[in-house]
Amino acid sequence: TAATGKECVNLAKSLKPDLILMDIAMPDMDGYQACEQLKSNNATKNIPIVFLTGKDLEPQSIIDRYNQLGAIGFLPKPTSFEDILKKVQESIG
Repeated sequence: TAATGKECVNLAKSLKPDLILMDIAMPDMDGYQACEQLKSNNATKNIPIVFLTGKDLEPQSIIDRYNQLGAIGFLPKPTSFEDILKKVQESIG
């Protein structure tokens, strides 16, 4: 796990996870910025990213933004373990 956007980017570069579940609101760098950095790096650009958010945002604006950045989806918080598992299964096919 990572507590900040910068930590997420650094961990992803070293661990190369199969999937990243990332909050949009994080200290030092938001999830959108972290996603942008991950997608611009050859070592991490193919890692699927799913955003999680507790922000009261219009879902379509989140969808538009994650599509623009190359992420694969989002889940609202709070969300159930079952919903997370379903999204993970969808993302890894």
